[in-house]
Amino acid sequence: MDETQNMKERIVSFIKEKKETIENLHNEARMKQEIVLPLLEILGWNTKDTGEVMPECAVGGLSVDYSLRISGTNKVFIEAKRPEETLGRHEKQLFGYAFHDEVFLAVLTNGKEWWFYLPLKEGKWREKKFCTLDIINGTPDEVASKFIDFLSKENIATNRAKELAEEISEQKKKKEEIYSEEEESRSIYKEYWENKLDDIAKIIREALQYGKSEEIFVSEIVYISKEKGPKKGRGREMNRWYGFCKIQCRGEKILPPRGNMSHMISLGDVLYSSLPQMYPDILQKCSGKTLVFHCKPVGDEENFSVKLWVEVEQ
Repeated sequence: MDETQNMKERIVSFIKEKKETIENLHNEARMKQEIVLPLLEILGWNTKDTGEVMPECAVGGLSVDYSLRISGTNKVFIEAKRPEETLGRHEKQLFGYAFHDEVFLAVLTNGKEWWFYLPLKEGKWREKKFCTLDIINGTPDEVASKFIDFLSKENIATNRAKELAEEISEQKKKKEEIYSEEEESRSIYKEYWENKLDDIAKIIREALQYGKSEEIFVSEIVYISKEKGPKKGRGREMNRWYGFCKIQCRGEKILPPRGNMSHMISLGDVLYSSLPQMYPDILQKCSGKTLVFHCKPVGDEENFSVKLWVEVEQ
């Protein structure tokens, strides 16, 4: 068994052994002694050698709980708080320590949660946090792997921890950019559907009365072009408008669909947010029922509109 695998198994065993202890800890000093220091020992640090683990390390007239050091140089700051403490309140304090000594990695923990930061990274505080670990609720194997990646003495000494942290931070940034683009797309669809809400309310009423509504046509379909903004529908977008979504009505709520095409999700969100306030009579009538919205493109590939109708699923 190689050293890394052995370390991982020891951390997993430690987490399982200490899980009940962690849940019942209410004292910061005990948390440090029973959780933080033993974990650092498993990760290869000699906690009795202040050349490696310096407790109450002086930084700009204050002190950080622990500094992990290589050849006497501060590499990682760890600030430990009481188990009940909300970690977000202490970010500014931790970053102050890190900025003063230009430490590349900083950690906040209350024993249960471990928040990892790249404090010298440009951007807002929340953008500096690249990883969170939850000893209580997380998967022990995954938690152990992340501890090794970012806090093992070997990875800190070889700068491997920094490389992995920066890689994860960049992946996180890209995911947030993709999410932002998707939200922009949904907001444009939502604005479009809100303009059609009166027509949609009409066919919902018909479906509730007769089981199926008449068909209405929705023209000037939009899609999102990242470079040029919203455009009218094109043939290549036509097939995206074939389908249906189910809207469940429960009491005073309408539950929007998930996992469908973007225009269907937007329609569901509009109904969820607007229908109860604007058309309470519809909400009362459809309580306990499922509305099925059918969507079918009509026309040719260059110019098409969408046929929309509703059925009630009993």
